Amino acid sequence: MTDKLEAWWRPPPEHEGRAEQNRLKFKAQFGSFEAVEFDSYWLGTSMDGKHLAFQFQRPDGSTHRFALSDQMVEQFFAELAGCIEEMGQRQLAAKELDGNA
Repeated sequence: MTDKLEAWWRPPPEHEGRAEQNRLKFKAQFGSFEAVEFDSYWLGTSMDGKHLAFQFQRPDGSTHRFALSDQMVEQFFAELAGCIEEMGQRQLAAKELDGNA
């Protein structure tokens, strides 16, 4: 993936501003996160190893399937790691405001 072991998912300094703008735009256009939560999920790969597959089950019983080609997986994991880091930072900040950190 990269030679940078610590926080390898973070964009290089020259792309930080653009990455943050993209995150803010995404959140603004996404709508209600709670309205699209799902109950369960499954992860897998195709038999030839060329796709990473996701299957999500919604509370209404509907099933949604998605697959990423192997060319997209590295970028997906970098963005996923960045989002998980942001979630942790936001949750910690909220606890600190409540005095629970």
